[in-house]
Amino acid sequence: MMSWFFGNKNYSPPSITGCSAINITHLESFEETYTTIQKAFDLAKGEPHNKYGHSYTGIQVDFDVVSDHKAVMGNALIAKQYVPQGTTVWEDWHYVRFSVSNPKKYYRFLENLDLKHQCLVLSLTHASYDGYYLEVTMDEGNYIQNAEHPEQINLDTTCVATRDIAAGERFYMNFTEYIGYDHEIDWFDDLKYEAFRDGKLRGGSTSPSAAISWSDRPMHQTSRTLADRINGYPAMFWPALTILAAMFALKKAAATSRQDGFNKTKLC
Repeated sequence: MMSWFFGNKNYSPPSITGCSAINITHLESFEETYTTIQKAFDLAKGEPHNKYGHSYTGIQVDFDVVSDHKAVMGNALIAKQYVPQGTTVWEDWHYVRFSVSNPKKYYRFLENLDLKHQCLVLSLTHASYDGYYLEVTMDEGNYIQNAEHPEQINLDTTCVATRDIAAGERFYMNFTEYIGYDHEIDWFDDLKYEAFRDGKLRGGSTSPSAAISWSDRPMHQTSRTLADRINGYPAMFWPALTILAAMFALKKAAATSRQDGFNKTKLC
């Protein structure tokens, strides 16, 4: 009954476990890894998403990726050359969005990948600022760092250099301007919890739950299923809570009903 309200009738989430045992920060080839993920997305969508097929990456300057266990995803993007202010550093050719009201499209995407790539995609996925979408960047744009101090910022939210950037310098932006850190997306959080529940997420993530021990999180920090939430109340309130939850889901779905689950929007 409830699956009908949430638009997920007869489509179960993929079973993904054991991600904590996989080192998703060490990639033998960035090009091979992200090309694999891009092809899985194309297959899930049923047609190529990217007219820039000649390039697997949207990085527009000469760059390198350095390993750093404290960095986002265990790696940091650095400039190999001087980058003048006003330069576009990254194009969103491989940035995609999934409507949270239609999880089966994200499920299909994951089902086209092997376990290591599934775990990587889960760790790369984050909520949009408004909470209506899940967003995934499928290239080295993932290794742009979140600035801890305002003076570190050298990219705006369109990934244009806000000042001159020296060779060897890391790229920084303010993640809070586009990531929805406070949103709970139950079906995604449950999927990620099951995938990483036997250990810690390695290497950090652009998602709000980075490097948290998924098996040890208190209940209020985990995503609970609708049944979990309703069962926490006396049985006499269940029918009313179920109806309220369905109304909320329909309202949220209506807000994005004219948006395709694979829509892109200019971010960086």
